[in-house]
Amino acid sequence: MSLRHDIGFNGNYALTLTSSDWTLRQQGGIPQDAKYFEWISLGNLSMELAIDQVVVLVESFHDFPIPPHILPDVRTFVRADVSDFAGKSVLIELTTLGAPSEFSASGLPYLLTVDNLRFVPVPEPSASVLVSWGLLSATILLRKSQKNSRSLQRI
Repeated sequence: MSLRHDIGFNGNYALTLTSSDWTLRQQGGIPQDAKYFEWISLGNLSMELAIDQVVVLVESFHDFPIPPHILPDVRTFVRADVSDFAGKSVLIELTTLGAPSEFSASGLPYLLTVDNLRFVPVPEPSASVLVSWGLLSATILLRKSQKNSRSLQRI
């Protein structure tokens, strides 16, 4: 395990894990408004996320549509829905999924570098959506009141 500086990620430091099985653990609170836990990875190993020993489904999005075992230098954007754990104190574990050997078929060592681990809040509705909703509600109420006043006039 080593810390590497300035490898093209967002932060000042990134964590690089080698072919052994590694687990990164952090005890702490998940923010009340957290929807996702995200990070960026680079390498040919995968990671599993567990929160309080519950494995959480992880989604991956690549810079290019090339699997990382073919081209290991492609950044992968990873996220998991952690909204079920929002506002709770938990144990978060990121574990590398075992490499079958020290080196991959291409002769490269199995590596995984992770950076920019963060919680992402639930997106707030935009002001235009709120204004549109208010106008729609006002229109519906206005039409209902006009309909009621016409039915009263007929009586």
